[in-house]
Amino acid sequence: MQNNTVCVYPWILLSVGSNGGLRPCCNALHADIESEKGVRANITEMKDYTLDSFLNTHTHKELRESMLVGERHPMCGRCWKMEDSGMKSFRESINQRYPELRERIHDETPLGIHRIEFDLGKKCNLRCRMCAPFSSSLIGKETQKHPESRSYYEMDYDSTEWVDAVSMRDVVSPHLDTLQEIYMIGGEPLIIDAHEELLTYLLETGSASKIKLVYNTNGIFLGKKFIDMWKKFRFVQLNVSIDGVGKQYEYIRNPAKWETIESNMKLLMAEIKDLRNIECGVTPTLQNLTISNNSLRDLFLWCEDLGLSMGVIPVNRPDFLQADVMPEEIYEYYLQEFKNIKPQIKINVVEINNTINYLESNKSNLHNSDLQKKFVQKQLLLDKIRNQDVFETHPWAKQI
Repeated sequence: MQNNTVCVYPWILLSVGSNGGLRPCCNALHADIESEKGVRANITEMKDYTLDSFLNTHTHKELRESMLVGERHPMCGRCWKMEDSGMKSFRESINQRYPELRERIHDETPLGIHRIEFDLGKKCNLRCRMCAPFSSSLIGKETQKHPESRSYYEMDYDSTEWVDAVSMRDVVSPHLDTLQEIYMIGGEPLIIDAHEELLTYLLETGSASKIKLVYNTNGIFLGKKFIDMWKKFRFVQLNVSIDGVGKQYEYIRNPAKWETIESNMKLLMAEIKDLRNIECGVTPTLQNLTISNNSLRDLFLWCEDLGLSMGVIPVNRPDFLQADVMPEEIYEYYLQEFKNIKPQIKINVVEINNTINYLESNKSNLHNSDLQKKFVQKQLLLDKIRNQDVFETHPWAKQI
């Protein structure tokens, strides 16, 4: 199959959202999967966990049909935007990761569950500015205590802890013959009980040695207990979400402290330096709060010093945190700052180039005064509750 709009995911991926809803992948836009009857598909209401139940939904079929005829389905808009800006998309990365499976795509028939994405619920110890109540229990508590904060999040708030109602063993067991990779996010996966339950089951069944684990973690709880378990898996990729350095990091990832994450990362690197099957990288977001005040620029330099790879992820939602929601002269100044450090970047040269290309290609909001005002209003709303100050960490916002 050579069609350049094909992504292997609709043929091989089970993706479960934080409320138990099925979706084509965690990056798909407006992607709650519907059944043939138009009912939202939720894992808590499924009668079986077979391949047919997971990958022959109405939405999966629609996506596969669209891709096979060369269409760019709007649900995959995040990847199309990345590709159009010259940045390597999730679609391109996944196709490269599973080349043998992509070659087997000849029609709409699913190829089996080879990868699982588990959004393990909303239990989390941080309340990040680009997150939402359904992905952070700490934000949920905040919205209950401060109802006015709900207006910051322009999406639904309801969320159920599906992992408490579903057996991880029952979901995974029918697919152990084909399963190659499990990707876990949250909330914070390392503090969610279902995560340890899953690892224990895979170790008990002898499946761990053929499975790769991939994590999105905030890095606050990187304990030795899990490192000892990870040693027995085929491979473990830790993607630690760090947005900038110092006060900028703390502003975005409240109530995290920079000294804690910096110390944790150095300790982790020392623990795994002789382990060939555990790898760690940093996955910052590309948003107006990270590109400004050289926060992301300084993170590039920090990762370079520690020998850490990076995977930069653009923020599309909420819309007021898109990278180009700021005055043009400020944006161009910080864009130039990325260009200035480019000669110093060796490990993450691809990522610095991708970042520059993305910023060069996405400038539609530089004169969108309404969206820029919205950005400031939203930050001031949370500032009042969290005792923070956007004008202190991001002085350029005063111009708006």
